[in-house]
Amino acid sequence: MTDDINFAMRFVQWGNLDYGTQRIDAVRTKDGQLLLTEIEDLSPYLYLAEIDEPTRKVFLEAIRASMLKVFTA
Repeated sequence: MTDDINFAMRFVQWGNLDYGTQRIDAVRTKDGQLLLTEIEDLSPYLYLAEIDEPTRKVFLEAIRASMLKVFTA
């Protein structure tokens, strides 16, 4: 059980959230290793409809630029 918690904590620390909730999903392989399947961040600042328009525009442009960088490389 401690190894499972340590596995999840690596991703919690990687997320570097000051507050919020994170769900780490994994499956166990036949040889007993954990394999990450999903990380879900539930954080108030991720709700685009609830933030002001200038902040939303900056956030969405940053996401767009990041995706373009990945998909046009």
